[in-house]
Amino acid sequence: MGYQIHERTGTPVRLSKKNELRLSVVVPVYRAEHLMGPVLSSISDYLKAMPWRSEVIVVDDGSPDDTARAAARRTRTVRNLRVLRHKKSRGLGAAARTGVRVSCGKHVVICDADPTLSMRLLGEIERGLDEGADAVFATRERDGGLGDTAFRALARWMVPEELSNVPSGLRGFRMSVAKQLADRSLIDGATWDLEWVTLARSYGCHVRELPAFVAVGPGPRLQSRSVRELWSIRKNFGNDRYRMPRADRGSLEDTTFVRNEFAAGR
Repeated sequence: MGYQIHERTGTPVRLSKKNELRLSVVVPVYRAEHLMGPVLSSISDYLKAMPWRSEVIVVDDGSPDDTARAAARRTRTVRNLRVLRHKKSRGLGAAARTGVRVSCGKHVVICDADPTLSMRLLGEIERGLDEGADAVFATRERDGGLGDTAFRALARWMVPEELSNVPSGLRGFRMSVAKQLADRSLIDGATWDLEWVTLARSYGCHVRELPAFVAVGPGPRLQSRSVRELWSIRKNFGNDRYRMPRADRGSLEDTTFVRNEFAAGR
């Protein structure tokens, strides 16, 4: 039996088996006001063609622009869309964690705000989860130059047993697995998905990798924060810091639901 968050009260409502949500799509974003239209349209077009029920959850990580407002304006055209906003920026990893905490589907896919992503991969991720995988990561190679190459090399050295390429903008999980990972993850920044795949494998989960594809444009850059986060992942495992859930497990403190009225300026 599944649940859905009541649009007005924010409380979980039990669903019948017939109406159970199959898929939650979480979109963590920061300073993505101009991307909300094309990204949400692409997700919505794919989901409308599917026979099962779904929901879309946008989590704005305290953007200084109108990202949350731009997303919330789409609530009339995107079925079961909810928009949440962190009161202050904590990182895309924290936004992904918030989205998973309020998700209600059987499966959850965490999707970057990237209009170049092919939503057909949602179907492949769903198929992988249906076939028994606990987590499915689409990976990709980018032709973004030396910075991308250096990032991939460093990531493989820091977490050497994991994916053959860095994750792309689509990662799918069985909901129970995703909530467990969200409760134990410690990385708030952009390398959160490398932490999650490492955690999943350390817990004995069946992790499937979709074949890599080439994406045009820049990929992950070798930034000082990313290097620190990769080192933290390695150190956290060495210090056994992932054994216990986070102290704020399940908390939605400093997070607000953005209502349709806010988007309309009323």
